[in-house]
Amino acid sequence: MRSRGVAYDRIIDADRPVIGAVPCETADAAAIRIRWHAPVAAPPVERPVWTRAADALWFDPPGVARYRCTADTIDVTPVAGGASDMVDALLVATALPAVLWLDGAVVLHAAAVVPSGAARALAIAGPSGRGKSHLAAALVARGGAFVADDSIAVRLRGDAAVCAGLAGGYHLGAADADARPFHPIGVDRTRRAAALGTLVILDDVAGYARLTGVAAVAALLANRHRASVPRLCGIEPRVLADMARLASAVRVYRWSADEADALRDDAILAQLMSDEGAR
Repeated sequence: MRSRGVAYDRIIDADRPVIGAVPCETADAAAIRIRWHAPVAAPPVERPVWTRAADALWFDPPGVARYRCTADTIDVTPVAGGASDMVDALLVATALPAVLWLDGAVVLHAAAVVPSGAARALAIAGPSGRGKSHLAAALVARGGAFVADDSIAVRLRGDAAVCAGLAGGYHLGAADADARPFHPIGVDRTRRAAALGTLVILDDVAGYARLTGVAAVAALLANRHRASVPRLCGIEPRVLADMARLASAVRVYRWSADEADALRDDAILAQLMSDEGAR
């Protein structure tokens, strides 16, 4: 059954629903097409995980599937006997972000929410397990609009940055559980895209600090999602230039992951989201 949805501010036409995409019924042309093919036997010799060919980027996680990625298509060929949930998971976690890199976006490992009463989005970056989804879910529960769960595509428009992601829900489990079930969000609580105002990096540091200049650029580079893609595709010079522009367009903070709950405080959040920012 064909499915149309919005993901990363792009209309996607797919052979089956994409986890986290917001359903849409528009007749507008799709920007990304995802085609599924019949399963095939695993190759006798494992392929490299990433391969750059003349016309595409190939992603080959062993025992799962083969994904052929271009700037506007993904061809998915599952490995026979592989876990179907992993095929879907790696489609949204890796193959789709690879397409976004190829299409000219900057892809960051971050969630994003427009907090209640704010005009711009707050991006919450940092290594896995630092509480990005927990904080994003808490802000949505308090009236915020959800933009993205685990990765955001950022596009620079003049002096401004616009972020987008998979706004249809988030993966979140109990603090002591390995499973992270998917929690859907109603369309009325989502944003297809939003101007990005502030990016907070949750990390193992004490307190918080505003990052500017080279420090901000370095922090953004360290929080790229699927950073091997721009390296393999030879687009790192473009990415570095985009990161420098992004560091000038948004406020960047490094924040103690142990003190992430402080970001639920309305006064602190308002200060971070203001043009003056926290000093």
